[in-house]
Amino acid sequence: MPLDHTNFDNKARKQIYFAWVEYQRRPTSMSAYFGYDVCFVPTLLARPIFLKVLLSYPWQAIRTAWTLVRQRPDAVWIQMPPNFVAHLCLLLCLVYGRNRPRLVADLHNSALTRHWLSVPFTRRVLRKFDLVLVHNEDMRALAVDLGLGAGNLHVLEDRSPSFGAIAATPPDGRPCFVVPCSFYKDEPVRNVLEAARLIPDYDFMITGPRARAAGQGLLDNVPGNVTFTGFLPVDEYDALVERATGILCLTTHDGVQLSAAGEAVGAGKPMIVSDKPLLLSLFTAGRFVDNSVEALRDACRDVAGDYARYAAQTISLRDGAERNDRWLAQATPIRTLLTSEL
Repeated sequence: MPLDHTNFDNKARKQIYFAWVEYQRRPTSMSAYFGYDVCFVPTLLARPIFLKVLLSYPWQAIRTAWTLVRQRPDAVWIQMPPNFVAHLCLLLCLVYGRNRPRLVADLHNSALTRHWLSVPFTRRVLRKFDLVLVHNEDMRALAVDLGLGAGNLHVLEDRSPSFGAIAATPPDGRPCFVVPCSFYKDEPVRNVLEAARLIPDYDFMITGPRARAAGQGLLDNVPGNVTFTGFLPVDEYDALVERATGILCLTTHDGVQLSAAGEAVGAGKPMIVSDKPLLLSLFTAGRFVDNSVEALRDACRDVAGDYARYAAQTISLRDGAERNDRWLAQATPIRTLLTSEL
């Protein structure tokens, strides 16, 4: 059953979603349903960290403040981390007086780490928000345990994005697997490299910021069938996914939803997914692995050898009512609150 894409009185209820990144799939995939405008505010310098703190964060704060004050939206969404964006938006909303906008904090898992929760008064500030969103039930339980309070806390899973035409037959040429990465510590990239070394007739395209990969030594002694693409423009990344044999969606941590898996569902592509309990419950199609080198090698061979079957499973998951109905059940009360009379 297709999702309802209708905007909910967007002209009457101006909404803005701020994300301090160059691009992130989650907010764009939900914008048509909720009716907000997405405002990406990319960093000027990611490294070294002291320049990010001294230059990038102030610049991003100024851009966010200027947009907020100039456009005066009825609802403000913010992606966290960084957690201090919540403080900034709450402070700026004082200029509205009693007619302040509705405030929504969309928490990625890292917003609940000790590092980001150490930002002073984060819990107190979030209690002032109308909605605090987490991406799955595991993170909701963690947020409650960490003292965020349950009153304004809601689960909103990732929504699968829409891609172009879905091919039921394998792409032409050598098998090619896309590995979306941020190069965080939970991503078993070194195991992917070793698995690729064992199957030299397959290509692996690892996306994500090359500077971060280089800083971890991942660009040293790379197998000849592996390409680190860097951070790709959205259209180039989507084209890469659409012509892939499969998508590797890997993490060593539980409680991580993995946007790559949602993208694979949206594109109708075979998935090779880490066998973590949350992922097993959210994505019932795919070739699940324990992240070992041998398991990754065998999974790639299986998917390349039986593309049509694995793709059909993913397409069935994407088009099935259960996944869509679950997302609508989570999203509808949120949209109703944000578009009701202020």
